[in-house]
Amino acid sequence: MYLDESDSNFPEVTPLDKDYSQYFTKSGLYIKNRGGELIHVKIPSTDLAFQVGEALQIASNGFLQATPHCVQGVHIPNSQVARNTFACFMQPNVDEILKEDYKFSDFTKDVLNRHYNHDK
Repeated sequence: MYLDESDSNFPEVTPLDKDYSQYFTKSGLYIKNRGGELIHVKIPSTDLAFQVGEALQIASNGFLQATPHCVQGVHIPNSQVARNTFACFMQPNVDEILKEDYKFSDFTKDVLNRHYNHDK
């Protein structure tokens, strides 16, 4: 959802707005499909999307696959239009076993080390 933050009512701005349509061609969510292709996903503001994460991939022994993704913001010169999203993360308790001798807390430490290169 894109909102105009210059207006205290925060009206929604859509790619259909004639003043902004040219700026929306590349903004939004991208996912990598199983063939390695990057796909621009367009989720209507009235819909809800679910993404499978790496913890579920481990717990399902690879039956469900994590979805590699990234987001491309929108830049509209001389405006205060911002991309807004609400992410709700659903994850196991820290003591939940994802696979033999590997708890969610172990997974969390591994992710932190992988992305931030530290052992905290």
